[in-house]
Amino acid sequence: MKILIVDDHPLILEGLRQLLMGRYPHAQLVLAATGAQAIDLLVPHRDIDLVLLDYKLPDITGLEVLREFARVRAKLAVLVVSGSTNPHLMQQTINAGALGFVLKSDSIDEMFKAVELALRGDKYIPGTLQAFQLLERSGGAIDTRSTFSPAGNSAARPDERTNEPRNCAGTAPFRGNYQKPRQRHSSPF
Repeated sequence: MKILIVDDHPLILEGLRQLLMGRYPHAQLVLAATGAQAIDLLVPHRDIDLVLLDYKLPDITGLEVLREFARVRAKLAVLVVSGSTNPHLMQQTINAGALGFVLKSDSIDEMFKAVELALRGDKYIPGTLQAFQLLERSGGAIDTRSTFSPAGNSAARPDERTNEPRNCAGTAPFRGNYQKPRQRHSSPF
């Protein structure tokens, strides 16, 4: 198995390399720090099974890289890896040919779930995008109080005074001007 990892951050690149080597010790890993490098590597490495592609690269976007990948090799398994939770961006990359969109904030297990699906040629759709697609299909008529909050949870009921949704702690949203507490004692440190 051969996997191309594309990310401009050395720490992410090395972290993904180590994670993949731990799970797939016999895999060949090819690394690139720019979109141009990734595109150039497709020709000499025609046997790449999977690409983990950062969306935000210094030279071109992941969307542009996906389009170029499709031109060079139509059936390439690509997972876009990004810190963005924008569902429109997720949908764009999947529409452009990516098999999935992995959030950098996802767990390692979730990333490997996406990798396994992509290696089989199946799509991985993150929960954020699934919720967005559900919302779009329903015409935006989702009652978040009953769909996403457990029954009886005080966070599911609106605040009695303002009739606005409560925050995750079940309290009414803060509506004042924050003032930093005054320092009572001065310290030389």
